[in-house]
Amino acid sequence: MDYPRFLTRAKRVLFGPALFLGRGLLFKERRRQCFGERIMLPFSTACGKPDGILGATDYKFDILYKTGPEATDEVEKWFTL
Repeated sequence: MDYPRFLTRAKRVLFGPALFLGRGLLFKERRRQCFGERIMLPFSTACGKPDGILGATDYKFDILYKTGPEATDEVEKWFTL
């Protein structure tokens, strides 16, 4: 896992606040490649202070994208809340 990349995303989701959607190549190690989609959503207290993140990933160890940017990396989409 690319922890610096994850931490940057988590901070942006939590403190933005923002919603994150990623799709494409999620994981690659040697010959194993994992393709799919993931989301990250912020939680806050009743007062509006950042409190946590909910994330979900749907993936397959199968080639889902043969061409385009999703075939070689995770394509990010951000939505400001």
